[in-house]
Amino acid sequence: KIHALGEITANHLDDFKLKKPEIHIAADIAFSYRPEFSLTDENPEKVEALVKKITQLKQEKKTVIVFSPSTVVLKRLGSPAYEQLMLDAIKKIDRPDIHYVFLPNSNREGIEKTSNNDIIICKMMHTLAESQLDPELNSRIDRIEWGLNTKSIREIIRNTDLVVTSRFHCMVSALAECVPVYVIGWSHKYLEVLQMFELKENAIDFSRANAETLAAEIKRHLSEQELTRQKIALHLPEVMRSSANQFEPM
Repeated sequence: KIHALGEITANHLDDFKLKKPEIHIAADIAFSYRPEFSLTDENPEKVEALVKKITQLKQEKKTVIVFSPSTVVLKRLGSPAYEQLMLDAIKKIDRPDIHYVFLPNSNREGIEKTSNNDIIICKMMHTLAESQLDPELNSRIDRIEWGLNTKSIREIIRNTDLVVTSRFHCMVSALAECVPVYVIGWSHKYLEVLQMFELKENAIDFSRANAETLAAEIKRHLSEQELTRQKIALHLPEVMRSSANQFEPM
């Protein structure tokens, strides 16, 4: 069997006129993830400290927003335009009660290559933020510039208010934790997953993204986050069943 990520992908597969395999639509396999699947345990002390800090911030009624960039979109949009897009949005939405986390969903600590290594773009955002943002705002940004696994990523995301990302599997992690997510993407694959949650409006192609639109969407998502959480929770069980179908015998 061939499992397509969504209807758009299935339509592309139809163009191949495949005769033998059946084509089924199934949610991304990462929706079947469980914490015990993580094979590594990078920087547990740092993760624990950050999770503790976020938990404390939430107890103090602070808003926590995760920005998870992607070097894939960096290559398409270019530097410093991509980093500036996110920083300009932060400038437009910022309030003293908002805390930010720069999170590299795809990471290879100690490697300077950009392939599958969002630590590079997080460092670039860090440098730009220090040169442009005032010290008080910079003090409200946690910058993850070290390796971490999927279990840790989900632990960090779990207690946040919103995830703004360009990484597909960071979007999946947010949805799996019922956390509102907004995507600056580059492919139909994001839309296919968001449609399963009736959230197709939660993505924009990088070529159309600008700071004004991004800031407006962040404000909208913060104001509607409880409704969005309910919508995600409503659809998540069926999405997880769809993902698990890929393990059914032929």
